[in-house]
Amino acid sequence: MKNIFSYKQSILLSIILLFGSAANAAIINIFEIRITPSALNTEGWLQVSEVVATETGTGNDLALASAGATAVGSSDWPGSSPANAIDGIGPIGFPDIFHSNENDGSSFLSVKLASASSLDSVSIFGRTDACCSQRDYYDIALFDINGNQLFSATDLDGTNGSVTSNLNAVPLPAAVWLLGSGFLSLMVMGRRKS
Repeated sequence: MKNIFSYKQSILLSIILLFGSAANAAIINIFEIRITPSALNTEGWLQVSEVVATETGTGNDLALASAGATAVGSSDWPGSSPANAIDGIGPIGFPDIFHSNENDGSSFLSVKLASASSLDSVSIFGRTDACCSQRDYYDIALFDINGNQLFSATDLDGTNGSVTSNLNAVPLPAAVWLLGSGFLSLMVMGRRKS
């Protein structure tokens, strides 16, 4: 029986299938979402109305206190709290948001999920009242339960109300091993034909 694909076509198809599927894959084992002011936030304050962490497969928001998430901030502006960013009420205006009490760029909001989870995206909602949209530029980093960084993105622009970071996974080691095994098999088959 004659092969439909040539050796080179088989390799190309394998690469397309591997990286095409990985490009839409979620990141697994996320435990902490850390949000900091972007360098584009020239005022240095951090303000976050709501954080939404979309679970792979279910679409559920795992960044909710009712889902077991907890939030800690670098400091609280009087009347605001990190808990406001995971209460499911938002987007909303001040004071029902998290607002840092320092503007030196060291502000952060850390949201820890109930357990390590697989996420498709993280959305950050800024303040909705008339004040301070120039503060709605964010950097984000995702960590596993051991504090290893899994993903980061900088200069996310939430000045129009919100910003969503879609999480594109790096191919899993097993997938890379499988691709390597496929290449090896194709090379052996190619040599036998010669």
